[in-house]
Amino acid sequence: MLLLSSVTDFLFSHGLIPEGVRPDHAGNIRIPCFDLCRTEGKLKPNLSINSITGQYNCFRCGFAGQWRQLQRRFEPPTPEEYALTCAQRYFASNLGDVLESLEQRGFQHEFLEKMGIGYAKAGYSSFLNSFDITPDTLIKLGLLAEGEYEGTPRIFETLANRITIPYYRSDGELYTFKARARMDSLDPRKYVTLAGTTWSGPYNERALTRQKGEVIVC
Repeated sequence: MLLLSSVTDFLFSHGLIPEGVRPDHAGNIRIPCFDLCRTEGKLKPNLSINSITGQYNCFRCGFAGQWRQLQRRFEPPTPEEYALTCAQRYFASNLGDVLESLEQRGFQHEFLEKMGIGYAKAGYSSFLNSFDITPDTLIKLGLLAEGEYEGTPRIFETLANRITIPYYRSDGELYTFKARARMDSLDPRKYVTLAGTTWSGPYNERALTRQKGEVIVC
């Protein structure tokens, strides 16, 4: 349950409601939608935000989600959030590198794009560095790891040359990746889970399968 004051204070501080606006008896606050409706010049208060559950929904354009998603639209991302977003966009843009092999296993292109499946080309850390994402941030997320080779310390890319599967929390926030070796890979490690990630609790594979109603088997 949310604190009523936190919702109204946030909306007021970002100029979304005038001072003194209060929710109705069901806890809903109505404001003009700032997604598709605003781009179309429709400024009627079609967006309803429930100050108790945190759910929001525009009755005109269908813009909907959880309160935390709404907050993130007005807050600068953390370095980790920014890095994960950039990584996912880059990985997804490389889907074509493994598309043929995935289609041969029965996956449809449309489905793979919907699920955000991608491919982490070797050298992805250099690409992310070009967007001012530091190695320390990538190490913190597990996208880079410290190790050694023939007794010499080195930093290596944990997902290099692997098919990537993004994982999202229930509020839509991307929080990690899991990756599978290519079908033609000789790497004995079929799957890689990023360091520091706990695959338990409400966001594990079984829970996600029940939530999405779909499962990927590679």
